[in-house]
Amino acid sequence: MNTFLRFFYEFVSVFFDGLLAIVNGFISGIVKMFSFHEYGRIIENYKEYFNGKEKIFVIMAVLFLILIILIIAALSSYLLRNYYVVCKIVIVERNC
Repeated sequence: MNTFLRFFYEFVSVFFDGLLAIVNGFISGIVKMFSFHEYGRIIENYKEYFNGKEKIFVIMAVLFLILIILIIAALSSYLLRNYYVVCKIVIVERNC
C-alpha cells in the first residue's frame, strides 16, 4: 500500500503542478501587462531621442494600448453580464 501511495502522489502531482503553472502564468501575465512603471521606464529611456514626429507616434502608441485595454475590459464586462443573464434565466426556468 505504501508503494501505491507514493505512486499516486507522484502521478497526481504532475497534473496539479501543471495546473498551478497555468494559474501562475496567467496571473504573472496580467501583472506584467499592467506594469505601468515599466512602460514609463521605456518611454524615459527613449524620450531624449524622439523628434517631433516620433513624439506624436509615441502618443498614438500609448493611446492605442489604452484603447486595447478598454476594449478587453468592455468585452469582458459584456460577456460576464450576458453570462449572468443567461444563468438567471436558466435558474428561473428550473423553478417554474
